[in-house]
Amino acid sequence: MACCKTYKLNTRVEIQYKSSMPDGLGGNNVLWTKLKDYWVDFKTMSMSEQFLLMREENTAICKLVGRYDTSITNEMRIVMDSIPYEIVGLNNIEQRNKWLEIKALKGKNFAE
Repeated sequence: MACCKTYKLNTRVEIQYKSSMPDGLGGNNVLWTKLKDYWVDFKTMSMSEQFLLMREENTAICKLVGRYDTSITNEMRIVMDSIPYEIVGLNNIEQRNKWLEIKALKGKNFAE
């Protein structure tokens, strides 16, 4: 029988969900509300530099692993050290409902 991998859950992040509120002018304001604090094993997978419209934009692809949690969805975001990360993928590792792998993108355009 193979031994299960363990993770160091030593980084606390905040999970937030998006909602909207009327702005009084017929539009909506996007609000991000805290769902919970979540402990993860955090790793940066790759760094890339993009030149978009003559300005440099840094994007990092990150992998976070935490305890399996069905309340976390792709429509949410992660905030770590006041920096937002867009959730782009969720994986129930080995389909055992023990660990949840989250792929997330860090970048300037995810702040809204």
